[in-house]
Amino acid sequence: PSSRRFQLDGFTVQATQKVLMQWRPEAGQVYFVNVFDKLHDTGQDAALQQTYQIPLQLDPSFDAGKTAAQVQAARLALVNQDAAIAARFNTGPNPVLYNGLPTSQVTNAGPFSVIRAQRVAIQHWSAANPAAGIKAGDVTVVNGGDIAKTLGLVTSDAQITETAQGQPAATPTPVATNTPVATATPVATATPAFAYVFKSVNT
Repeated sequence: PSSRRFQLDGFTVQATQKVLMQWRPEAGQVYFVNVFDKLHDTGQDAALQQTYQIPLQLDPSFDAGKTAAQVQAARLALVNQDAAIAARFNTGPNPVLYNGLPTSQVTNAGPFSVIRAQRVAIQHWSAANPAAGIKAGDVTVVNGGDIAKTLGLVTSDAQITETAQGQPAATPTPVATNTPVATATPVATATPAFAYVFKSVNT
């Protein structure tokens, strides 16, 4: 979890690193928000592409002339352009419920190939990324919830995490330290103009 619960489109929502969870009271369960569709709707496609290498959405002509069933079949077929991405996308009993429909072609982004879906984006790495603990061949899900926070889909006040009781997690008040007592500045000793010499009285 990376946010507290907040309201979005009339629903209670909470961000995690990967997704935005939306509580659906009529179904009694959580669904994932179509986060990449919403970022498209708020004009963030350029930022998604330039900063996160998320491909642009398909042109609307891709769906033209198709029935709803044909649209779904054609979009689901897009993941088959990369077998590793297809395997990750189709994990679980209901891939569309968790991922949404694909909304882009599989696109080469340099160190990885990536496909954009309504709710997630999936990367297949052709090069290692040691800083992120990624090996060549790994398949990863983009941190869509973190991206949503960065691009303003999660309001700033909601980005504060909360306790199990629903209260904002308190930041401990730092304990005041005593101010050290100032020490007196030493007085400079006069430097004699010549070397001091003395003789004993018996000399």
